[in-house]
Amino acid sequence: MGDTLKKVQPGAPLRIPAATFNTFIDAARDFQTRTRGLAQDATPAVRRAGIVLVRNDSGYDRGRFDVLGIDSPIITPTDNEDAFKNQVAFSGSTPSLPGHGGRFVILLEPLATGAIGLGLTTGVCPVRLDVQDAEHARATVIDGDAANLRSADDGPAAILWKEAGTGTRWALIHLGPPDEPCLWGKAPITGSLGDPAWVDDGTATGNGCYVEVNPSRRDGTGVITAVTHKVWLPRNGRREDPNVRQGGVICYHRAAGGGYVAPGGCLDGKCNETVRIHLSAASIPTGWELFGQKRFLVGYDGDAYPTVGATGGFKLHGGDGDGAANNHDDHDPATTGTGTGPCLGSGCKGWVDGSFDHTETDNRPPYEVVCWIKRVD
Repeated sequence: MGDTLKKVQPGAPLRIPAATFNTFIDAARDFQTRTRGLAQDATPAVRRAGIVLVRNDSGYDRGRFDVLGIDSPIITPTDNEDAFKNQVAFSGSTPSLPGHGGRFVILLEPLATGAIGLGLTTGVCPVRLDVQDAEHARATVIDGDAANLRSADDGPAAILWKEAGTGTRWALIHLGPPDEPCLWGKAPITGSLGDPAWVDDGTATGNGCYVEVNPSRRDGTGVITAVTHKVWLPRNGRREDPNVRQGGVICYHRAAGGGYVAPGGCLDGKCNETVRIHLSAASIPTGWELFGQKRFLVGYDGDAYPTVGATGGFKLHGGDGDGAANNHDDHDPATTGTGTGPCLGSGCKGWVDGSFDHTETDNRPPYEVVCWIKRVD
């Protein structure tokens, strides 16, 4: 076959032997077999991971390393399914919060308004960074600003390096969230939720409770009041309520399905159901109050004490249930007399129908009915 596959000199007559022609046919068939369906089933090899096409729909010319928020694809499956599968391209606009908080690209080339170019969604890239605090390790977009990112305690980009100081600085960032540390947020002192700064979902075990916080440092300083995160406070099946007060600082994380969630450390006793005993009245935590002051706590009983929370009894001896009480601390019910010693006859609450009958009086001290429970299994 080697003699049949010879190049033809310009101007020489073209004679193709049958063996050579058949070789061409076999090669063409092999190429068709290997490339059949490539347009539909494979991604073009020129695409690099983390780099997509983006159209500048911000209305302004943009420079290299500017920031555009990702909106919808330029071509949807409804428009052209093959084109949608083979070329990822997005419409990009001026970043806005909260929608573009984790959805943006860094432009890798200048883009005139309406032009299409390359943008980075994942990977390492230079960027101009508005450094709010030299200790910040994350970066996020700025509402209405396509020229810079902003440093923060929370954000979808990790700051690998940045110029010293605060203000606008050059930085190297890594787009694409790695394992994030705990985020910290402070409940506003004048927040719309008031104090306590949490919303109840109305059930004993549901996970619909939440609190709104501003990102901050762990010690509550460096609060970013322009950003508010809605943090869910799950009860995890426990009969407890959250207890986050105005000015309180909590730890929270990004939720897998979006938004933010706090661990169970925000939970406290169930409102109106839990009794706590403290060694000192001065150590009562916020959200709690003294319970049963100057009263004995008596256990619930369906007959004698049928209502939890009911109160009764008398501080002084001789109450007859009308709320009054005999003003005697000590007396002999069999005699009458004056002063604080013996009973005063009909003036004593034990005086019934012309004689003394202390069996009809309520001699119980002040009490409140509670429901004590213990776990047995």
